Amino acid sequence: MTKRRYFLITLMLLIFPVSVISNLSAAEIAKDSLMVCREQGANSLDIHGIGANRPAYGLSWNVYDRLMTYGTTKHPNGSLMYDYKTLKPELAESW
Repeated sequence: MTKRRYFLITLMLLIFPVSVISNLSAAEIAKDSLMVCREQGANSLDIHGIGANRPAYGLSWNVYDRLMTYGTTKHPNGSLMYDYKTLKPELAESW
């Protein structure tokens, strides 16, 4: 091997542990962060935009919490359906 290769390998072996340790300490500092890992990437954080893909919808359900939701109604066949006349709280405590 050449001197340049030895130098680069030595440099990588010195820098890699330092970068790992600094990343670990940075992760410990950010205690109020949320990391979402998905197989496919969302193309937008705005699901109402043109061309938002399915992972964007999945991301919105995981990240954005709602203030309130609709109630549910049970049909005679046992299935549930949203009752659009009844509102139920999620994050909202009063309205």
